[in-house]
Amino acid sequence: MDHAAAMTDPRMAKAMEQDMRRRFFISLALTIPIILYSPMGEMLFGIMLFSPIPKNLLLFLLTTPVVFWTGSIFITGAYYSLKARKLNMAVLVTTGVLAAFFGSLAISFLGGEEVFYEAAAMLVTFVLFGHWMEMKSRRGTSDALRALFDLVPPQARVMRGGQEVLIASAEVVKGDSVI
Repeated sequence: MDHAAAMTDPRMAKAMEQDMRRRFFISLALTIPIILYSPMGEMLFGIMLFSPIPKNLLLFLLTTPVVFWTGSIFITGAYYSLKARKLNMAVLVTTGVLAAFFGSLAISFLGGEEVFYEAAAMLVTFVLFGHWMEMKSRRGTSDALRALFDLVPPQARVMRGGQEVLIASAEVVKGDSVI
């Protein structure tokens, strides 16, 4: 539930980054055919792919795991945010994704043609990619800082009161002369 706190633990940060990467690639693999079968893809690429089942049903079946599995982190994040009476990016993403998904679902069952399943899938995929890159860069920064802190020696020799004293590095204060 606390994304920032979880990212401070190196093992948890690595696991979260790997999870985000996996979610992104699964979402991307499903989003590509969603785009190709969608009205947008047909207009953009000028192709009509064969569909063994009605296209709206196929798009619904391909989009459902993108929205409710790979995108579940946004839905869960929005739930906890709204429960705490706060608005954040997860609420915004969830609102857009669910509006496109359920709007398309309603259009599909009411016999309409123009659905927006690809909008829901693309939004989830793009935001997952952004989160993955953010986690990757955060983890890299954390690893670099950790390596920098490891360079600090555990003890230091300083002059205090005219005598050389061995103290913990954390106890060095302004005015100490480090030997």
